[in-house]
Amino acid sequence: MNKIKKFVFSEYFFKSATLLISLFALSISIHSCKNSNKSLENSTKSLKIAERENEPSLKIIQNLWTNQPFYELVNESNSKLDKIPSPSYLMFIPSKVYFVNNDGSRLSNLVLSPVSYDAITEQLVENTTKGSIVKSVLPKSFFAKKGIRDVIHGEFINVEDRFKIYVDTLPFLVIISDIEFQYNNKVNNVVLLSTPLENVEITEDDLNNIKEYTRDNAEKLEVKLTEENSNSYKIAQEKIETVVKEIFNSDKKANENDLKILGGKEGGYDFILKKINKQISYLDPMEAYDEQINQKESK
Repeated sequence: MNKIKKFVFSEYFFKSATLLISLFALSISIHSCKNSNKSLENSTKSLKIAERENEPSLKIIQNLWTNQPFYELVNESNSKLDKIPSPSYLMFIPSKVYFVNNDGSRLSNLVLSPVSYDAITEQLVENTTKGSIVKSVLPKSFFAKKGIRDVIHGEFINVEDRFKIYVDTLPFLVIISDIEFQYNNKVNNVVLLSTPLENVEITEDDLNNIKEYTRDNAEKLEVKLTEENSNSYKIAQEKIETVVKEIFNSDKKANENDLKILGGKEGGYDFILKKINKQISYLDPMEAYDEQINQKESK
């Protein structure tokens, strides 16, 4: 009888031990499978990151807050281009024209003052296609610090009893560059819009619209440096204030050519000023103010 009990116990112990070993093995297998999936997921992510890092990443970096202001075309990726590109640039000083109604509501409009390409005092081409590639040096008149303290605030311009206007000029550049570059024996093209805040790609249509805006308004708005110690942003401010006063002079009726600086042309340059304005200030404080006013009036 004892032998039978021992046999039954031994058989039960053997089965239990076998079951525990099987469960333990299954647990290890599941854990290994999870680790394997996680490793595969991490490998996939790493591969995607590596692929992105291997592609050229071109940007225009502005550094206007030094005694020798400059901007440069850089390739931030680890990949090399087949050859050094030769980018073309359009440079603008951005200003905002604000319209203040008698009820306190405000509207704003972006104006871009073209900067003569002659303003570039030196262009340095590096012997590399990674990091800094082409550096464009500007005169001291473009020196500015980032921040609201350097914004040039204009005086109110009264337009009869209807509304008031004032102009603010922002102390930085909007740079647009059409860049053709060669990578892996293929010719590529990218159009970049650069501000100190970010770089974004824009379309060929956007580029053509801004070129048309420049052609129409360069005569009135182009910033040309006349003195070594002049301030480029003040020159832009004064030019725009002069044009605005001419447009809204009560003795003179504004025509289509006058309003082109505000995008007032048939087709409106496909609203390119509005598109660029979003890259300069994500939220226009005046538009936010108007929204608050409208919400109060609707209650």
